[in-house]
Amino acid sequence: MDTAPNTSISLSQDSLADYLLCSECEGHIGKWETLWIRKLRQASKRFTKDIDEVALSPLEYETFRCFLLSIIWRAAVCSRAEFSSVKFPADVLERLRDHLYTGQAPDAAWIGNRIRKLVDPSEHLEHGTLENFAFTPILLSSGGLKGYQLFFGGYVVDFITSPVTRKVSRMRGFVRDEPSLTIPAVSFLQVSNFMRMGRHMVDKHVRGKATFGGKT
Repeated sequence: MDTAPNTSISLSQDSLADYLLCSECEGHIGKWETLWIRKLRQASKRFTKDIDEVALSPLEYETFRCFLLSIIWRAAVCSRAEFSSVKFPADVLERLRDHLYTGQAPDAAWIGNRIRKLVDPSEHLEHGTLENFAFTPILLSSGGLKGYQLFFGGYVVDFITSPVTRKVSRMRGFVRDEPSLTIPAVSFLQVSNFMRMGRHMVDKHVRGKATFGGKT
């Protein structure tokens, strides 16, 4: 679902498409997507009411970081209005492109990533509801962090563009170049951007700006 304030919501079973890459590069990035979407789905199933963190081990740091950064890079260079809020200087985009082309992940201090699993502690939502939400990147400004936030597959991923201090790098769920990554759970009620987008979605629906498309 797009998060642009003045566009109609398009609720769809299909992803938003904008063809940015040649088939060779698309296949290159597609390998990371296939690998990590599968791993994250498997990890998601391990969270329960009594288990509030799950370890990814061994962590393939290079491919995981490239997978995450490929998402924000594509959002930044995409021409669709839904991604218009994602902006980076030209030199940053070029550096991102180089890292993706070579498959070599940048240092964790440059556009840091944090990943957390959204959970419903009240257990009022139907099973799988949180996994079905996918929002285009939203501006992140919380607790001194600045950047973008993305929701997909029941996870919230932060792309941190403000300085990655030692304190930031020690946050739970921060992606570091280490043998394993522990993904913590976080109540969706505590993630302000998620709650704001929920209200935003309802408001657009009331104003008749919600449509549904895709395969049935």
